[in-house]
Amino acid sequence: MLKKKYLINLVFFFSFFPFIKFIPWIRAEVQPISAIFASIFILLFGIKKDYITMICILFILCIISYSFISIARGINILDVFMLMFAYMLPLFIFLCLRENLHLLSKKTYSAILIIYLSIGLLQYFGLFHFGEYFLEMFIPRASVEQLGGGARGVTFLSPEPGYGGMLILLIILTGVCFYLLNKISIFYLYIVFIASAIMLLINKSGTGFFLVLIFLMSYFISKFLFKPIVYKFLFFLFLCIFLVLFFNNIDYLIKTYSSKVRFVAIFGIIKDIIASRNFFSYYALSLLAAERLLTVIIGYISLFDGFGVGHGIASYLIDSNRLSEFAGVYWPEYRHLGKEQMYAEIIKPDAYAAQVAMDMGIIGLLILFLLIFLIWRTVDLSYLKNFKNGNFICIALFIIGVFMVFFYSTTALPVPWVILAYFYYLGTRFSRDISRMKSGCRNECC
Repeated sequence: MLKKKYLINLVFFFSFFPFIKFIPWIRAEVQPISAIFASIFILLFGIKKDYITMICILFILCIISYSFISIARGINILDVFMLMFAYMLPLFIFLCLRENLHLLSKKTYSAILIIYLSIGLLQYFGLFHFGEYFLEMFIPRASVEQLGGGARGVTFLSPEPGYGGMLILLIILTGVCFYLLNKISIFYLYIVFIASAIMLLINKSGTGFFLVLIFLMSYFISKFLFKPIVYKFLFFLFLCIFLVLFFNNIDYLIKTYSSKVRFVAIFGIIKDIIASRNFFSYYALSLLAAERLLTVIIGYISLFDGFGVGHGIASYLIDSNRLSEFAGVYWPEYRHLGKEQMYAEIIKPDAYAAQVAMDMGIIGLLILFLLIFLIWRTVDLSYLKNFKNGNFICIALFIIGVFMVFFYSTTALPVPWVILAYFYYLGTRFSRDISRMKSGCRNECC
């Protein structure tokens, strides 16, 4: 029988390589290899029986129920089953990892880091020609130009740089988690940060930078909220002064520096969008390289179609145009798919929860909200201000994980659910430590 530690490390390892076609006949972009190992782990060793597991089972039953609605509507059975399992697979990985992070190996993590950094540098310097045929064959939507870096940046082992940026984020957060679990030293963590910074730079995707920025902001803001009131007052005072000065001089800054500093140019774009009062137009979002946000918006707006009961699993295959029109979205030719293909024909929400909203309506979303709420309840917030930085990192992990679930991740991509597994494990560990501290204090008082 497979040892528990070996199997959990296989789940962990392949969560970082979700796009490689280990099973070539599966058409899905995200491959299920990690979830297959997670399913085997659950069958052999079981999982914790608690409310989170019960809600996951309820959610799976909801998915299966809505799949029958889709089949009744005439949607291809294979497409329905593929998306049905795409919903379930990240949940299996989450349930498998959330109680077993102590079994993860530093060697496995080191191998992941070395593979990503090595392939990224080889692609960036154009030295990966020997692997082009292999990657074109086993990476969906891959091309020689993408795999070799170029203007869009290196893709690592992903179809496009944006997905590579998500996996770099996971590498960073895994390093932080391993450090908090005393699996790696602070020196090793610095190496992880340096390697990740190099990968973000050669990746050239705003996705990675944006997600890392959200994580850092979540960490510092949550930590700041527990500072004394005087510090908060001074911070908000200086922030207000800065914002007043900045926006009073925004026209001058845009005119003088927009051609030199990308950050200032973005403010110029935002100013034009606000002036046009058309915040969700394709043009506005394409200027900010956020066209995929429209698919997420349509997913949530579809709740208002059909009384919010949902349209069935994989309903995007037959309802795309109608739901786009219902949301008031006009799709011109979408630049990522070529000039001959209209994106409205194949719109699929680029967020797990938005896909749930479209397919399973309010019922599916309520179950998902309940699952997220139960995961959040693992952290004891009452004594947060008396504890170490690890709890603030926990909150940041939760925020970035939930953000990706609701706004930025394909349905089967395990990244946000692995992050939530990190949050759960660290949160329960810190909560137990806090309980022991409270019990110790009471015993000393007695």
